Formats: sequence, C-alpha cells, structure tokens
Amino acid sequence: MIKDKWTKKLTTLAIAIGASTLAEAKPIIENINFNAGTDASISGEGFGPGPNIVLYDDFEAAEIANGKLELNPKIGEWYQVSSSNPVIYADQEINQSLFVRGKGDASLNFGVKSIDGPYGLKPFTEIYFSYSVRDLGDFPGTGGTESSFSTVSSTKDAWMMFGARGDNLAYSASQGQPAGHDLYIPAWTGNGFNIAGNTTKLSPTFWQHELTKNWAFLNWNTTFFHGKINNNDPYGAADGFFGFVNVNKFHINERIGNLIQDNSSEGLTHAYWDRIKFFAWMNEGDADVERILDNIYIAIGPNANARVIVTNAPTLEKSSKLIHLPVNEWGQEKISVEIPKYILESKNETHYIFVIDSRNQQSDPVKICNDCPVAPKLELIN
Repeated sequence: MIKDKWTKKLTTLAIAIGASTLAEAKPIIENINFNAGTDASISGEGFGPGPNIVLYDDFEAAEIANGKLELNPKIGEWYQVSSSNPVIYADQEINQSLFVRGKGDASLNFGVKSIDGPYGLKPFTEIYFSYSVRDLGDFPGTGGTESSFSTVSSTKDAWMMFGARGDNLAYSASQGQPAGHDLYIPAWTGNGFNIAGNTTKLSPTFWQHELTKNWAFLNWNTTFFHGKINNNDPYGAADGFFGFVNVNKFHINERIGNLIQDNSSEGLTHAYWDRIKFFAWMNEGDADVERILDNIYIAIGPNANARVIVTNAPTLEKSSKLIHLPVNEWGQEKISVEIPKYILESKNETHYIFVIDSRNQQSDPVKICNDCPVAPKLELIN
C-alpha cells in the first residue's frame, strides 16, 4: 500500500511537471528549406495551431490603370477601395508602398464578405493585424512638422468597428442599423497616441505613451495589435496588446480591461467587430502631409496572433524593422511561408526569422545569410 501510494504521488508529480514543461515550451525551428522563388518551408516542433490570415497586402502587385487604383493582395481581398489621384511610391528598400495622403489619397476598407454577418461581413471576436506608415513630409495636423506632432487630434490610421457607421451609434441606430464598437488603433489626439473609440469607452484607458515618446519622424513606424474578446463575458476584461517597432524602439503594451462596451440599451446587441477602415479619417490642417502605407497583415479567429516574422536583429527588443510573412500552410511541425524578395537580396542588413505561437511564445531566431553565393543559408541562433 505504501509503495502504491508513493508510486501514485510520483506519477502525479511527473504528469504535473510534464504538463508544466509542455505549457511553457516555446516553438523550435530546426531547419528552413528554400523552394522555388521566395517560398520557404520551416520545419521544427511546437508551432501549435496556426492563424487564419484573411488579408496580406505589401502593395508589390498594386498598379494604376486608367487612373484607377488596382490592388492585388497576396492573400484575400479588400472589401472597398477608394482613391482620388492614386500614387504608388517606389522605394529601393521595400519596393512599392501606397500614398494614402498627400501626393495621392486612398482609403481602404477591410472586411470578409459573408452572409452570416448582419451587414454582409464576417463577424470576429479575435483579431491580430499590423501595418506600417511613414511620413515623407510633415506629421499630419495643424502645427505638425517633420520633427514635431500636431497640437490637435489629426490621425486615425486604422479604425476597427462593427457596421459601416460604427463611429456613430446614435446616427446608425436612428437609421435602423445600430453600429458601434469602434476602436482607432491608434489615434493621435493632440496630447498623445491613444486607443479608444467615438462610441467605445475603455476602462482603464489605453494610452500609448511609449509610441508618443518614440515616434520615428520621417521613418517607418510598424504597429501591431491583438484583441480577443471573452465570449462568455464580452464586455469584461479582454486579452490583447498593442505594439510598435521603429528605429527608436520595440515595445509591447498589454491590454488590461475591456475592448468593447455594452451598448445594448441603445440597440446594439452584437458583441463583435466586422471591419477595419484604414485612413478613413485624417485632419491634415496646415501640415504638408505625404504619408505612405505598407505591409498590411490581418488574421481573424482563434490563434490569430500566431505568426512568422522577419526582423533585422537577433532579438525583438533590438530590432528596428519587423515584417510579417504570408503563411501558405501552418502545421505543428511545418510552416510554409513566402519571404519577400528584397529581404533575400538585401546586402545592407542581416535578417532573422522567428516563429511566434498563439501563446506569444517565440522561437530562437534563425539568421538568413544575405551574402551566400548560391542560395540563402540559415544559421540557428542560440
């Protein structure tokens, strides 16, 4: 009996330790094989379940035909695209980007068409998305310059919401189509960068002080956001984070609090989002604005924040560039991705690949050799 009791205790302890180790295990990259062109296969273990990437647009296939902007994303499609005097910006470092204000204007709406959504778009309660912006001129808004912010509210580059007028619940409800749950991610308020909404109050507030202190004027700023609503308590505490990377800093700010607000008393009974509007609003003021956009990546549904990224440093904290890769297939031990040609051909920077699972556990980096005589080689970094 004593032996059996101790055996049972040791077995239970072993199981507990094993479960704990498994829970804390990070993804491991063992090998990367380059296939035809820019396709690559990442082999390893512990990748976990993958994301449902619904849009990936680096604007490399964008073109202007007869004065009309034609976007051809690598994954998915845009729900709506509007542009006056469209202009594509050519950059030697990352090739093509899109003018969204200044020399050219564009407004891009993301949404997945679906008969299941009240307004024709697929609802989602979990999302991860990223985009990069750069000013070639002044920061938008009255008082904005090439090295200083505007003194007034001036930007809402990405505006996530439910319904076409999610920014105005009272108006949409008066039209018989209640919409809301808007979050601008982020907005320049005149006093700092903030994530909030016209109709959505966050408690506590979600100011992005590090981005305000470390904005890279005249350079690329890449932002990324993960939001996951608790379906059992949609108006309560949610999971998620907002982060950014630029030449000044890499930073992640975890969300503590809600991401949507209970507006059921005003007729809004749906607790989810269904779209993101990119550059739907900007107050340019007296600034000479030339803002360009690149590398839009959006995943929705379970495990949306599982991702494969490329950086220009062996740690995220030391990186000044972060690029999400389009994923063709994701398995527990193998991921198929496409690596941009300009990364493979880069002579000025060393790049590293990371796999990050849906628990935000990251693999050790793998270095891409840019000076290889035949094909890019990879070096595991411990």
